Amino acid sequence: MYKSKKILALIPARSGSKTINNKNISKLGKSSLLEISIKFVLKNKLIDYSILSSDSLKYINHAKKAGIKNYIFRKKKLSGDKSKIQDVIFDTLKILEKKNFKFDILLLLEPTSPLRINSDILQSLKTFIKYNAYSVFTVSEVDSKFHPDKILRINNKKISHYSKRGITINNKQELTSKYYYKNGLVYVIDIKKFMKHKLIISKNTYPVVTDRLISNIDNKFDLSLANYLFKYENKY
Repeated sequence: MYKSKKILALIPARSGSKTINNKNISKLGKSSLLEISIKFVLKNKLIDYSILSSDSLKYINHAKKAGIKNYIFRKKKLSGDKSKIQDVIFDTLKILEKKNFKFDILLLLEPTSPLRINSDILQSLKTFIKYNAYSVFTVSEVDSKFHPDKILRINNKKISHYSKRGITINNKQELTSKYYYKNGLVYVIDIKKFMKHKLIISKNTYPVVTDRLISNIDNKFDLSLANYLFKYENKY
């Protein structure tokens, strides 16, 4: 509970990754990604209730060994490559609602972003309360090499700038704006508002900028980077 708000933590873990086999139970150090998220949740005193959503009995059994007590076996229609996370959230909340569980805030914690620390949660909750937000989530700044004004595209075998402004950009010092991407460490969502609008991002969504290097794991390189950071950054 935080500021009299009851907190539900949801860990989504779908099987069937095309880039890494059984990605959610890949190892980071001696523990799996799923195990790391579960242990993080169980140690966090602000969280009132935690639950896993998965389409995999293997994942569910793995999670139970890690200490999770509550889980939902996800429907097939919510487990495909094109399934939307907001549908998974909505389904989870409806199931809990039928069991008369009531919460105010949802924390969505993805196993594939395992390098979270307690301050990520606390800062996100503080921002959420301060602005009476619909949602808050952590973001990282896009490296200048991948700035939209430096992106190129190929069309009919010819190369061109993605943005018109890019034509005039010669070095990174000329880049005047910053861009960010969702890094997956934490999403904080107002449950009552979500059940009405079924959105992650609204006009009342705020960011918490992560100022350290992290890895949102989608492929083997990301996993290698995460293992390096996990071993040498001394924050985890």
